[in-house]
Amino acid sequence: MSIWHLHRTSDPGRAGEVDTAASDHLFALDDLSAPGADSLRLGTLRLRRRIGMSLPRYWYHVGEVVHSAPTLDLFRREKVLLLGNDFTAASELADIRVEAAGCPPGRRMEILEALIRAGLLLLDAVPGASNDSSEDDRRVIVELPGVRRINGASPFWEGLGGFFHDADPDDGEREYGPAWRSHVAALLPRHPVVVSLLRSSAREAVGEVGESALALRDALLAQGFGPSRHVGIIDGGPVYCSERRFRQAARNCTLVAATAGRQAETAQSWLLRPDHGDEVWCLPGQDQGGSIALAAAVFERCGLAAGGTAAVLPWNRCH
Repeated sequence: MSIWHLHRTSDPGRAGEVDTAASDHLFALDDLSAPGADSLRLGTLRLRRRIGMSLPRYWYHVGEVVHSAPTLDLFRREKVLLLGNDFTAASELADIRVEAAGCPPGRRMEILEALIRAGLLLLDAVPGASNDSSEDDRRVIVELPGVRRINGASPFWEGLGGFFHDADPDDGEREYGPAWRSHVAALLPRHPVVVSLLRSSAREAVGEVGESALALRDALLAQGFGPSRHVGIIDGGPVYCSERRFRQAARNCTLVAATAGRQAETAQSWLLRPDHGDEVWCLPGQDQGGSIALAAAVFERCGLAAGGTAAVLPWNRCH
């Protein structure tokens, strides 16, 4: 019987405090499948709500301009980058990492998809996230790492941002944290940047996913995310986006005790967000329409109570 638990955890980068900020929390995914054994850390992710509302966040929008002069037989399309704040008030999944050492690719993909799907459930099942929320509130983004050289340098930064601020961006983020990007954006050009005028290495890096993030890209695509025509300002990595209207809606169910004789191994797996906590469980249960029947061992292991309610989504563990 497999039981996974996504829960808030202390943030090593923020003095060990769990409650760091109203909009920025670190979550850990643990495997609690072995009865009586310690949990096994599978991965982590950071969840941010309503980004850019206190300190602006910046991305480049990848657009196009056309230069046309029919009398001169001229028609030329140019890709351009325009600095802006297009994802203000959206939510973000960040720092998505698999920590289970030596796991095979299929297992890694399963963990990544569970992290993403559980993160979306946490965002979509928040009390007060009603239909009158704006489209900005319903978008969720993931900024994927872009191309890096063997020494860690970013060809995109060297070919664009480095001309306006010659410091190493990684050093800046280590010293000042993620807010450094918002501050350095004040030095970047506000007019459209014609991509064909950049050096070749920078052009080729626009919208490309770094090798270390290819598995994450595949997991995002499997969970309904897609490229948004935006890239990061440091390494030009693509921003993937998911809109709530295209995501499967969770349903509210009551948790009940399973009938004696039901076999846990034949039960459907579910992602379950109890109404009382900022957590998600991935566990087996029987669908009974308006309720999900859980085995007594599941109730005991998870500390859940029969009669409680939860937002639930089916979870197909196919890897």
